[in-house]
Amino acid sequence: MVPDKEPLTRLEYWLGYAFLRIFHRFKVIGKENVPMEGGLVITSNHASYYDPPVVGAAIFPRRAYYMAKSELFKSSLIARLLKRFGAFPVKRDKMNKNALKFSMAILKKKRAICVFPQGSRQRETDTSSQEASQGAAFLALKTGSQILPVRVIGTENIMPPKSIFPRPARITVVIGKPFLIKNKDEISSFGDRIMNDIYGLEVGGRS
Repeated sequence: MVPDKEPLTRLEYWLGYAFLRIFHRFKVIGKENVPMEGGLVITSNHASYYDPPVVGAAIFPRRAYYMAKSELFKSSLIARLLKRFGAFPVKRDKMNKNALKFSMAILKKKRAICVFPQGSRQRETDTSSQEASQGAAFLALKTGSQILPVRVIGTENIMPPKSIFPRPARITVVIGKPFLIKNKDEISSFGDRIMNDIYGLEVGGRS
C-alpha cells in the first residue's frame, strides 16, 4: 500500500540539500527538465550508496521512491530509515510481485520512482560489464509514465575502496529530457538505449 504522504518533509530535504552544497559543492544541471506532475520513472547510473539521496536532492521539490536490494532491509533499524527515505525492497535474482505492484501503484498515483537499471553499484570506468534492466521501460509503458534519464557524477569518489570516512568530493547531477515508451517493441532495446542516454549526459550539456 502506497503511503498517503510522500517521503521526507520539506525541511529534511532542505537540510540534506544544504549538506550536499556545503560538503560536496553539489550542482544540478538540467533541473528544468524535471516534470513536476504525472507519473515519472527516473533512471540513473549507480556508483555509490550516496546516489539515491543525491538524485532526490536534484529533483526536489519533486519527490521519489527508490528500489533497493532486499539485503539492506535485514536490520529493522536500517529498514525503518530506508523506508523513511522512500526506499522499498526488491529481490534482484527473481521477479518480485510485491515490488512490481508497489511500483505501479506509485506511478498510478502520479508520483515518481527512481530505478537504477544497472542493478548494483558500478564505477563509470566499468560501464560495459553489466547489462541494464528493462524494468523501467515496462513500468513506464504500463502506467503511461515518462522516463527521466539522470547522470550522477562524482559519488564514486566519496568513499573509495578501503576508505573509512567520506571525502568532500564534488558531486554534479545532469538531468536529461523526459520521454515516453510508446510500444512494447521499445522495451527490448531499452537497456542499451537508457545507459547510452545517461552516459551521454555531460556537464556541458547532452553530447
